[in-house]
Amino acid sequence: MPVTAPPSSPWWQDWPKFVPGWLAFLATTYSLARTGLTRFHRRALGPDDTVVREQLVLARAHFQDITSAGGRREKWFMADDRKRTAQSLRDLAERRRNKRLKIAIQRVADAWDEASSLAPPDRILMSLAGKEMTPEERSRQAADREQLGRQADVARRGIERVAESLSRLNRLEQRTIGW
Repeated sequence: MPVTAPPSSPWWQDWPKFVPGWLAFLATTYSLARTGLTRFHRRALGPDDTVVREQLVLARAHFQDITSAGGRREKWFMADDRKRTAQSLRDLAERRRNKRLKIAIQRVADAWDEASSLAPPDRILMSLAGKEMTPEERSRQAADREQLGRQADVARRGIERVAESLSRLNRLEQRTIGW
């Protein structure tokens, strides 16, 4: 008797056998893609993203302090917690891989440098000492007021730049963490 092949079953009877394999393949592919994207975003954030957030919030508080006071004098910028603000922001920016975040943080540092460069020196006003002010002292006082006003404007721009940086940081964290 000749050997005959068993009759093949129609395709609609065989496809259920392959569904679990295809589903496993799709799940594995999705998992690998998600893991790769998460690693990419973590590298873009760089190490110590919470430290970046803390430093930006601190810079925003300092800028708000400048605007609420109408400007600050040189001595205020020389305090320990404010003296190295721009440098620490630049150091943190250098550790970021995301160019937009890096540039945004550097702009905050630039705004801080500009605000501190506009700080007039501390002066003893002769009118407070009980003496009459000379015309030179009056013109110096007017120049100081103008400089403090420009400093407050720079601080307002600094607050906007901090908001941009925090917005970019939030977007990167959302991509990484997924909330």
